Amino acid sequence: MKKLFLLTYTFACLHTYTFSLAQQSKIDSLKNILQSSKDDAHQADILNDLAWDYRTMGKYDSALFYVEQALKLSSGINYTVGQIIALRYIGKIHEKKSDFSEAL
Repeated sequence: MKKLFLLTYTFACLHTYTFSLAQQSKIDSLKNILQSSKDDAHQADILNDLAWDYRTMGKYDSALFYVEQALKLSSGINYTVGQIIALRYIGKIHEKKSDFSEAL
C-alpha cells in the first residue's frame, strides 16, 4: 500500500512539473510571436491566449494584465471577437480569484 502511494505521489509530482514546463514554453513562444506580429487582431488573439495560459497556471495578476491589453487593443480596432473573448476571460479570471462581484 505504501509503495502504491509513493508511486502515485511521484507520478503526480512529475506530471505537474512537466505540465508547468510545457506551459511556460508555450508562454515564451506566444511572447516571441507577439513581438514579431504586425497584425493588430492577431496580437489581440495572442494577448488573450497569454491571459488564458497564465490563468491556467494560477497567475491571475499576469492573466489580468494580458487580457486587459487584449481588450484595449481589440476595442481600439473594433475587433469584436477579441473583445468578446477578453471580456469572457476577465470574468473567468475573477471567478477563479473568487472575486465574484468583478466577475459579473
